[in-house]
Amino acid sequence: HENEIAQVESVTCKTFARHWFHIAHLMVEGTKMSKSLGNLYTLDDIRARGHTAEEVRYVLLSGSYRQPLNFTFDSLKAAGKALKKISDFSSRIEFRDEENRIELATRFGPFQAVQDAILNDLNTADALGKLFGLMRELSEAWDKGDFQQNQEAKQSLHEGFRAVLDLFGFSLKQKVQAEVPEDVISWAKERWEAKQSKDWVTADLFRDKIQQAGWIIKDSKDTYELSKS
Repeated sequence: HENEIAQVESVTCKTFARHWFHIAHLMVEGTKMSKSLGNLYTLDDIRARGHTAEEVRYVLLSGSYRQPLNFTFDSLKAAGKALKKISDFSSRIEFRDEENRIELATRFGPFQAVQDAILNDLNTADALGKLFGLMRELSEAWDKGDFQQNQEAKQSLHEGFRAVLDLFGFSLKQKVQAEVPEDVISWAKERWEAKQSKDWVTADLFRDKIQQAGWIIKDSKDTYELSKS
């Protein structure tokens, strides 16, 4: 690193890096990720399975940079549920972020413990844990009316939550629920047609493919509905 700093800073006359991180190999389902093993997934591969970029971000934040990260598709599903809780909390406290906001929020207010965890060796996993603990406490306080009659406290709550979103890079402007992949939509249509023709074997085949892709199909009298599993 000393050589890299010497080379770059002598040319640019600017600080090259303030922090250096040595990271371990990424594990996938308990095995080292490797193209030769066929367990190398790109972001496009993951999105094709119905997951979002924010779910990937959440999974990466849930581990420590000092420890190997074991990436699993179950962890992506759990991330989707966690992000849904964050989105639900924002609705509960009547949070509305400004559109086209440029400056990052820095006042954490009642969420100060989240920032403190980050400042303690970049402990993102602990910070997320602190966030959910605080969301439970603040939801209870909100339901009791502690914020509605105190505009200063309500503003501090909203500013702190905005700072948390900026800290983790979460955006509630994006849909937490993933869009249904085109292949899943196609399978669902073919399954429905098979059911109408009473071709139960084919219908079950497409149902299984849909489930393996991480989706659930629910039938009603005249139509069906797809949702993430």
